[in-house]
Amino acid sequence: MPCSRTRFWNICANRRKLSRSSGAYSSRAVRSVCARRIGAGFLVAPPSEELLLAFEAYKELQNRNGGDVYCGRKLGGFLANAGFGNIELRARYENYDPLTVIGDFLAVNLEEAGDTKNAAVWRKWGRSPNGMFAQAWVSCIGTKPTTSPPTLHTSRGY
Repeated sequence: MPCSRTRFWNICANRRKLSRSSGAYSSRAVRSVCARRIGAGFLVAPPSEELLLAFEAYKELQNRNGGDVYCGRKLGGFLANAGFGNIELRARYENYDPLTVIGDFLAVNLEEAGDTKNAAVWRKWGRSPNGMFAQAWVSCIGTKPTTSPPTLHTSRGY
């Protein structure tokens, strides 16, 4: 499955390249008092233009690696297209603490791709006081209609 929390943590622990995840920077990002929404599923604080550009670079890296940064919002459609019904979507936010975990994770992936400038932005931000990184995780469940087993018909009537 392209969006896997377990996969994310395995990659983080092993410092491997992230190839698939969800979320993205959007030009519709809104400002609030303490955090900035950076697309579908991420909140960061303190926000800065430099950090938003670093996130955009990371999103582009995910796309180049074959990921779909919007896969969470598509899960219901995937199930519907596969014939499932009674589809229920849920979302929750996960907060990363300490920030160095997520800051270093994003930095390592950018460094491995040769982007040391944006990697440095994430490392610096990850060590800043009073910060926050919250990521939305989407889950989806549905039911597939059962089909009755084929009935055996014989021409002999028994």
